Amino acid sequence: MLTIPCAAWVTSASERSAVPISERGRHGDDLEKVLKNEPLPYCNLDKIGPFLQEAKGALDLGKLDEASDILDDLEGRGYWHSRIEEVREQVQQAKTTGQIEKLLQQATEYIASDKPKLALNSLRRVLAIEPEQKEAKRLVTEVERLLEDRDLASLLESAQSALDNDDFDVAEQLIKNVLSSRSNHPVALSLSKQIAQRRGLFQDRKRQEDAVFEKAVKALQSGDISTAFRNAEELVRLANFDKHPDPR
Repeated sequence: MLTIPCAAWVTSASERSAVPISERGRHGDDLEKVLKNEPLPYCNLDKIGPFLQEAKGALDLGKLDEASDILDDLEGRGYWHSRIEEVREQVQQAKTTGQIEKLLQQATEYIASDKPKLALNSLRRVLAIEPEQKEAKRLVTEVERLLEDRDLASLLESAQSALDNDDFDVAEQLIKNVLSSRSNHPVALSLSKQIAQRRGLFQDRKRQEDAVFEKAVKALQSGDISTAFRNAEELVRLANFDKHPDPR
């Protein structure tokens, strides 16, 4: 007796406009056989059953390409049955699962070997296959956090360097960039305070230098060489003053 899945497929196929004209006659004959409850050779489960079992066995052993080849051979010889599609879906799912497991393992190895950007590439490939894959999403969050930490560390290093060179505007902007990502970053907050303190000290020293220089010029103009010399010595002292006293 003709199986229901096979009969349903023949009926729907005969109604689809996508069926080539050259094939519609055959589908019409098949439909007539279905209505008469006559068997269709290419839907004969008794004939394709052994091949399906073989494909299933290959699938169970993880020989996915071999299982696919068996199914391709069945369809290539004109056989069709819903069971073929079922097994093919199982094979494809196994391939997808295997691919995801391989990519996750690859990402884990990249993380362990300190290659976060390569890990992120592997994880994004997983999510392209299965957008809701939980482990991949968890690892993406972890890796993105790691990359952000490194970016922030680089910004903080540049800010410290700018501060050491009394480039307060640059240092301040770099700190703002860090705090825009993490408003409570402890190192950034500490450096922000140091920048404000150092800027204040620098400005105070600059005002002192300007005042002493003005005194030296006036003394020199008035012919008071000794006073001008003392002011010049004071300028040298201020210029050699430790530019970075302990802000504490």
